[in-house]
Amino acid sequence: MDSSPPSLADLDLAPAFRGDRPYAEIVARFAHADLVRVVGDLYDAMDAIVADAGEPAATFVPKDPASDDPDGNGWTIGHLVAHVTAGLEEAAANGVTLARGVETGDRLRFETPWELLDSMAKVRQRLAESRRMTLGFLQAWPDRPNLSLTTVTAPRLGPVNAVGRQLLGIGHGRGHLDQLREVVRQARA
Repeated sequence: MDSSPPSLADLDLAPAFRGDRPYAEIVARFAHADLVRVVGDLYDAMDAIVADAGEPAATFVPKDPASDDPDGNGWTIGHLVAHVTAGLEEAAANGVTLARGVETGDRLRFETPWELLDSMAKVRQRLAESRRMTLGFLQAWPDRPNLSLTTVTAPRLGPVNAVGRQLLGIGHGRGHLDQLREVVRQARA
């Protein structure tokens, strides 16, 4: 068995969503300290992607054949960043709540209106703000987190504890990295 600390690359949730592998098995290697490192790695990856994007990329509407848009239009960088950061913050808020031994119910989500992220400076500021907030939630965990309390966020995954809830947000964000790279690529072309 691999004894190295788990990384962002180790967090592939697709097998759990397909029903090929239990979610609990995928996330079992992760502990609270791993969450802090992996969250930082995810924000570092997003920062690196947007660092190479020129100003026109901020409002560039890419083509995305997988989108629901009838014209095949995808999300702007601002839209993607607003969506991913909202998910990371929501997962962190739920994770710390569960870790404190408090049941969660309603969604704890706020998504910055993506239309406000109309410049690369605003995109970078949103990423920095979200990193600070998400890491702040992780710093608020008790020394001995309650890892027996669970919630069901996605029924096909089953019950998830505080670590598993945080990893849902991280995995979701990781899943959008290629999409973010593609928007930057198309904006440059």
